[in-house]
Amino acid sequence: MTRPLPLHPGEPAHVMPRPVEPVPRARPPRNAKALVLSLARGEKPLPVAGHALLLCDRPGGTHPDAVRACEALAEVRGDPARLRPRTGVACTLQYDPVTVTASGIWNSRFIRFERTYGSPCALRAATGGVFALGGDSRRPGAEWNAPDRVETPPGPSLGTFPGTIRRPGS
Repeated sequence: MTRPLPLHPGEPAHVMPRPVEPVPRARPPRNAKALVLSLARGEKPLPVAGHALLLCDRPGGTHPDAVRACEALAEVRGDPARLRPRTGVACTLQYDPVTVTASGIWNSRFIRFERTYGSPCALRAATGGVFALGGDSRRPGAEWNAPDRVETPPGPSLGTFPGTIRRPGS
């Protein structure tokens, strides 16, 4: 009798060859909308600081705000590269890069996206809440709470710093 696996270290394993059987070509459903999103601190996609599965047939998965992320992606047919930057968001020029990736399928199209942004605020301004996955161990969630719009009151000419910045509704 031949054992398929060794029972003790160093004991030879006897492998019985078997013909390989073809697997039918698998195709996702035509209306599948599922992306794996990741966020990494720095200019490279690894190591990952945050990740989520985003399902958009019916919003769900592990994304913290799947409904808004799916709505934003639906407007651009699932392609994060086509997301429109929001106007009126003010970010500092401090360089604190973050790299995001998205891969998956959207209505029978394979999606693969990777981009580095100069700061978490720049990421949020460019992609909204799509990549709001957390990942800052120094200040959990702080950079993702950027206002949707920053308004500056009429005042001095360009080149001078306005005295106050007001958020909508304040």
